[in-house]
Amino acid sequence: MGVLHVVVNCQTSHYVWHTFKQALASPSNSYIMQLHSSFQDLQQGDDTITIFMQKENALFDELVVVGRPVSLENFNL
Repeated sequence: MGVLHVVVNCQTSHYVWHTFKQALASPSNSYIMQLHSSFQDLQQGDDTITIFMQKENALFDELVVVGRPVSLENFNL
């Protein structure tokens, strides 16, 4: 994935960092909804409890990163 086109007009490293932060820190609503849906639809199936919990924690952490954390009550549900 090329990123040069995102920063080609940036004059300073500070502006490059700011541009990347804006571009990458603004997840789309559809992505956030997809994460919530994946979290709600997660089932253990044939996975071990360890694998299941790793998947669950990865989705939980991703929702925290995008600024839409799941409450501990909903996490436990």
